[in-house]
Amino acid sequence: MESGQICGEAVVNPGSSGSLGRSEFTHTHTLVNARFGAVWQKLLEKIEHPEKYFQRIRHVEILENEKNHLLRILQFEGDKWQELKELIVHDKSSGIIVYCLVDHPYFQGETINICRTTNQVYQSELEYEMNWKLKDQNSKESNDDIYYSE
Repeated sequence: MESGQICGEAVVNPGSSGSLGRSEFTHTHTLVNARFGAVWQKLLEKIEHPEKYFQRIRHVEILENEKNHLLRILQFEGDKWQELKELIVHDKSSGIIVYCLVDHPYFQGETINICRTTNQVYQSELEYEMNWKLKDQNSKESNDDIYYSE
């Protein structure tokens, strides 16, 4: 996928703020004491090996792995687990990684990770946006039944 193409409803575009302009999302950011390149490599590693970062992941299946995108299926452990299929698009020049839900039975949406440099050489800023919506607004889904990848 080229920069500027659409992944779900999120646009991966160099220089964009990453804001989705919608009210139904979670947003947080933090400072990391590491250079952009080191943080970016960890974010890419988390794409292919999320089990190193999230305890409930039982299995990761990579269906497609290209230069700037990856398609994967995550399987979760526990009493209630389900598969989560994601198309992940990354663009180092903008520092943006978009995780798009694919064929999820209850939700549609994306999670966005944005990595930026700061005025400090050994400091980067990480921003996270999660925008998942119920496909059927009339259904009620318990948070106990849902596992998030990011």
